[in-house]
Amino acid sequence: MIFSKDKKHKMAAPPPPPPPPWVTIDEIEQQKKLGRNLLIYSPQNLFSMFEGNEDLSVFVNRWIKVDGKTNTVPASETVKNKEYYKVGLQLEPVGWNRGAIAASFDPKKWGDSLIRIKPGESMRAVCQFTAIDHKQISPSYSMYIDTVIVRDCELQ
Repeated sequence: MIFSKDKKHKMAAPPPPPPPPWVTIDEIEQQKKLGRNLLIYSPQNLFSMFEGNEDLSVFVNRWIKVDGKTNTVPASETVKNKEYYKVGLQLEPVGWNRGAIAASFDPKKWGDSLIRIKPGESMRAVCQFTAIDHKQISPSYSMYIDTVIVRDCELQ
């Protein structure tokens, strides 16, 4: 509670400042120079929209900023005969459903950098949003894990 100068009248505290935008104008401009239109939404936003039954098809193959703490070490995976190094990042739950990010990188270009990242360390990348994988993890409680899948990631 904040008091006026005469300390007799209580005044409401000012509202907290709004959070900064997920992407800055500089990040948008930097990606535009590379021929990419960077989404203003975060993976957490897409996960929340998915949980709200929103159609995310307009975002498929668009570029998105990924920024957070890793929860896995890089793992090799092959998708359509192409090898990737996949790194996981955690999202905040929405309702009962847990969320994660599966970020895939070209191992020839980013492998040496990725093998130095430990679980729990921060990682920032720009990636193409591909899909959200919806898997049930507890049939008795209708709990799911929804994984935001992003590919062709580039560390920033």
